[in-house]
Amino acid sequence: MSIREAMKDTILELISQHLGLIKGLMNDPTVTEIMVNNPKSIWVEKSGQMVAVPGEITTETLEQVIGMLGKANYRKNPDQMRILDAEMPGLRIAAARSNVAIHGPCLSIRKHSALSRSLQMYVDD
Repeated sequence: MSIREAMKDTILELISQHLGLIKGLMNDPTVTEIMVNNPKSIWVEKSGQMVAVPGEITTETLEQVIGMLGKANYRKNPDQMRILDAEMPGLRIAAARSNVAIHGPCLSIRKHSALSRSLQMYVDD
């Protein structure tokens, strides 16, 4: 297993342990993006549609997860990190902590498409 694959496994484990509300969404092939706009506003892009996810995540939990994601991405001083931008196999993660994000910590997880499109496929659409 490569270091990047191990990193992705670590991140998926962090999400499973600490963000149970979105755990199932990570495995849903129709979900392409998970957006925690703030601890009380969670949305997903599912089959091309934006859908609100009922429930909320505590601010403390979201702050912890952002710090752990920073640490998993080999960032120095993850407790001092305010903005995270990371890419790993199959995922793109962006996050901001409370003192940067106006409405509390936020997190976006973008899942890469399993379908690889050619330029011609875009032209044909």
